[in-house]
Amino acid sequence: MKWDDLNLHLENLLPGVLASTLAYMLLPLSIADKLRAISPPAIREDEFLLATCFLATAYICGVFCVAISRLVLDRLSEMGPRPLMIRLLSRGSLVGVALRDINENYRRSIASVLHSGNQVIIDEVEKRRQRGRLARTSLIPSILFVIAATSDLSVWIRLVWILATVSILLVCYSYIEFTIYEECQLQQLSDEKNIIP
Repeated sequence: MKWDDLNLHLENLLPGVLASTLAYMLLPLSIADKLRAISPPAIREDEFLLATCFLATAYICGVFCVAISRLVLDRLSEMGPRPLMIRLLSRGSLVGVALRDINENYRRSIASVLHSGNQVIIDEVEKRRQRGRLARTSLIPSILFVIAATSDLSVWIRLVWILATVSILLVCYSYIEFTIYEECQLQQLSDEKNIIP
């Protein structure tokens, strides 16, 4: 098995384990008791089968967490935080450039580096992208954790905590995207210097 395959499985499994556990903790006792009651006795009595069922359920849950997190954070980041973060930290080189153009440049930069053939830079960009994926996939488990941790507070305070959590994750994710963009730009500058006679 390649490391990329392992990363993909971990990317799905880790948020799934956290989300499944937190979701189960948040279930009312009556529903949790019913779930235990309807599970076959063979599964309840065999720890290996129980662990296998939990991991399979967690993996499937993780796949949904990844999809939802990508849908939410990628779209939100694209609408403002990513291009604003890139513009803010680009040392003035992108002042006046439209957010849409910054997003397009971000995508082109990544594609250019991934097709460059420079394995050292490709590995660095992939490492940073993996870091971004891990940050992104923490969205659902983070929200569930906030819901569990604030269960004794009013709904409005819980909502504020959830929005704060999503905002913090969005800023962190946008910064990680900036670091990816920055690495791609360094590679492109290096390529341009090598072309100049």
